[in-house]
Amino acid sequence: MKSGLSKRLLFRPWAIGLALLCGLVMVPYAMPVLPVPAFVKYNEAIGSFLHLKFMQTENHRDGPLPQDWSDMHGWPELTALVAKVVSSLSPEERAKAVIVAENYGEAGALEFFGKAQNLPPVLSGHNQYFLWGPRGNLGEVLIDVNGDCGKSIQLYRSATLAAVFSNPLVMPHENNIPIMICRGPTKDLKDILAEYKEILVTKATHYLANRVKPVGICPPIRLRG
Repeated sequence: MKSGLSKRLLFRPWAIGLALLCGLVMVPYAMPVLPVPAFVKYNEAIGSFLHLKFMQTENHRDGPLPQDWSDMHGWPELTALVAKVVSSLSPEERAKAVIVAENYGEAGALEFFGKAQNLPPVLSGHNQYFLWGPRGNLGEVLIDVNGDCGKSIQLYRSATLAAVFSNPLVMPHENNIPIMICRGPTKDLKDILAEYKEILVTKATHYLANRVKPVGICPPIRLRG
């Protein structure tokens, strides 16, 4: 008994030390203790050993940062650029303008950061935003964030590229995205949002059908539904 107890007591400091070491390795991922450039290098050095890809909640390709950390960057800059595009409109167009974002993340960020800049209403065909609908807006002038004014199905008679948003720290699918000014709708805004929803579904289906499945020690766990 004493021999076994002695061995456990001898092992305890090593176990505590290992636990502390593992905790220290994860500190930069849990707390902003490193400047962003240093964190990018840190992630490049050890990220693959930590299998962070198995914690992803999306199927998109990562950039220099893991997905959850990329999603913390770029929103104020995107909002500022959209505000600049809105300010380029005439007062008459600004009064009837709406913003449509490709996904709920972009839409939510534009609503949150755009309050201080008095942005037009923000809509989307994605997730809950689609259920909220046009909210009384007509969409005669539409600022399309990360879209092309429904060019392939001619949702608008006029489409003008107003700006391109770039940020190397955001997710690749949200980098170098167009910001378009759409004029002359060919459908009601409710139907336009429905078309945007279908475009998103088509893009997602195509992506999932062609993506390369990740390889690792354990398969990623994904929820059904």
